[in-house]
Amino acid sequence: MQYQPHHRAAWRHWILGLATWAFSSALIAAPRVDFGHYAPGAPMVNLEVDGETRVSQVGYRLYVEDLGIAAGTHTLRVRSTSGSVLTEREFVLGQFDKVVLFLAGDGRPDLPYQLLLSYDHNHLIEDDTMTLQSSTLSVVRGDDGTLQPTQIATSCASGAVGSISAQFGGGTEGAVVDGISYGASYAVGTRLHPCDLLLAGTLGSNDIQRYEAPSAPGLRLRQVISGNGRDVPLTVDYIEQGIEQTVSVIDATPAIDGLWYDPTNSGSGILIAHAPTEDEPHRVKAIIYGFGHEARSAWRVLDGDQILQYAGGDPEGTRAVIGVAHAQSEIRFHSCELASLRLRLGNITEFTALPDLREPREVIVLRKLVPAGCNPPGVG
Repeated sequence: MQYQPHHRAAWRHWILGLATWAFSSALIAAPRVDFGHYAPGAPMVNLEVDGETRVSQVGYRLYVEDLGIAAGTHTLRVRSTSGSVLTEREFVLGQFDKVVLFLAGDGRPDLPYQLLLSYDHNHLIEDDTMTLQSSTLSVVRGDDGTLQPTQIATSCASGAVGSISAQFGGGTEGAVVDGISYGASYAVGTRLHPCDLLLAGTLGSNDIQRYEAPSAPGLRLRQVISGNGRDVPLTVDYIEQGIEQTVSVIDATPAIDGLWYDPTNSGSGILIAHAPTEDEPHRVKAIIYGFGHEARSAWRVLDGDQILQYAGGDPEGTRAVIGVAHAQSEIRFHSCELASLRLRLGNITEFTALPDLREPREVIVLRKLVPAGCNPPGVG
């Protein structure tokens, strides 16, 4: 009984050392920031980054790709081409962030011009699917000047139909908190059925516009709804952010056994094992090593669909070991060397081995470090 803690500590240091080495050896991806002007009625603008003009003369519904902004804290300022400041804000750009900055609002006191941040999701796109992220930036007002929802309906070749009332700044929820468009709807794993989208300013409105969304395997698509339905018509812009290589989903086998790591998160490691005699979903088990907020080493256990922290117990066995569930989990294997881990419905913020997960960046992409290849340990 005295041997187990020492054994676990040895594994912990070995895993943390290898994971840190893997991170420092990985190809470091650059962040990406795009900018779109979707504020109906706003003039042509210049965007300044830390006091220097980065792009100029950007008109309504123009979209600028990759501003070339480095990771770090930045001050953003939007000026009209005549020189007046429309809005400004600070934001922190992470090393792996992919962000779209939207100029939005209509300049009225209850909805001033503002820069919204909308993060690209980090899900892997699975075979025969594409993804769609939607931002509703339309500003529809009633005759009394109050903000109204935009009515959106869809009709797809598969026969699927649907409709929502979308609020400014988001999708079905419409949440804008501190200038971050958390409520923006997004779909991961959208099947390849061409869809038409219909817009109406208010319920019963005859001002209906129809748009056809692009569709292709691996397509990462942005949908931006803007306008005010009066002097600026309601419109939809589809921004094709690129075609990504799709991944399959495979069953777990002993070939997944080994040490895995998250390339975007230094100082952590995940030891994964396949237990073929267990019932589903408990055939995949893992130990996640990292650090707590006080910089002390810590670990959690993944058992099928839960993240657990074990507490209690003693060498004499007079006190039981208790597993406390911190979150629900889902791990999907795409090959014996690539997997994605998603956590739901839990509080794991005290465990910094896991990154700051929030929609739509809510997936941990894992790569296997050792053993190399797809043979189970001891085979090959």
